[in-house]
Amino acid sequence: MEISWPTVSQTAGQFIYRHMYIEFHLTPVRRKCYLNATRLPPGMPPKHCAESSEEGGSAMSTRDFLPRLAILTMLLCVSLVIAHAQQASSSEDRFTAGGEVRKPSKNSALPAKGEYEELQAESPKAQARRELREKHFAAINSTNPDIFPTVTDPGKIVRGQTETSGVKIYDYAGTYSTLPARTSAAVVIGTVVSGKSFLTKDRTYVYSDYQVRIDTILKPDSAASLAVGGQLVAFRPGGTIRFPSGHVRNFINLGQGFPNVGSQYLFFLGRSDPAISEYEMTLFATYELLHGLVYPLDDANQGQFEGLSQTVLLDRVKQLIAASQNGGLERRESNLRSAS
Repeated sequence: MEISWPTVSQTAGQFIYRHMYIEFHLTPVRRKCYLNATRLPPGMPPKHCAESSEEGGSAMSTRDFLPRLAILTMLLCVSLVIAHAQQASSSEDRFTAGGEVRKPSKNSALPAKGEYEELQAESPKAQARRELREKHFAAINSTNPDIFPTVTDPGKIVRGQTETSGVKIYDYAGTYSTLPARTSAAVVIGTVVSGKSFLTKDRTYVYSDYQVRIDTILKPDSAASLAVGGQLVAFRPGGTIRFPSGHVRNFINLGQGFPNVGSQYLFFLGRSDPAISEYEMTLFATYELLHGLVYPLDDANQGQFEGLSQTVLLDRVKQLIAASQNGGLERRESNLRSAS
């Protein structure tokens, strides 16, 4: 596994890289998964009651009760087997066959996939937009060539494996907002429809585009026409690239997860250039909404938001949006859980 450890600071909503790059190799070791990969919907355990009725009914007989108990026991066993299989499967796909990490955060899905040599041609308009976006990545890369070295086909087998991972670990300086209502271009609840990773034309930067269907608009983008039922593109650094040799490489920022296709999220979306219609998923500010609970996509704010009531979070977000529109100042929230 290749690991780099740059340090960054955040200025005006952008992260500035400011430390040196370190790369070293680790002998792949399969480790016991320490992350909870399975989240079951909350609910009460099955309960069976046998009551006599004062309206003339009789208590359930042993003959009726035992078959029903057997059925309930069988259903419980099947549920446990399915849950165990789900957890085992999720734990297994968190790592490659060589023991290298695929999923960079507790609640991350697998990275989106893409090709080293993209075969599907985009429309001229889409291609022009992509080139404009990639100029922003190139500006970062030009000042940090050691952090983003040129990506080349390593050959089919690397360290004895056909799939490997390159992991960057970021040390963030300064403060950041976990609910950046004021600074976000838009805040929406949306369902991820699809995802695909790309390698920039200069072959130095991997990123993933996700198509998101808009379910609810909490804060509209004043410079764009977002509509419920419509779609937007939100990107995140990293992804999986398949090389012509057949080797597969995962480009990962440790602690920064990838959204799951088909799942619903609360997105705080950034857009640094009005000429670019695609959005960036703000770091530490994307939350999966599942069965009424909240699951942060990134690990940095697990303690504050993991398992929080969805209603509590959305109510607070709406308050922050209203305050920001009325000239109020945004601040980091540390008491959301106590509010639930």
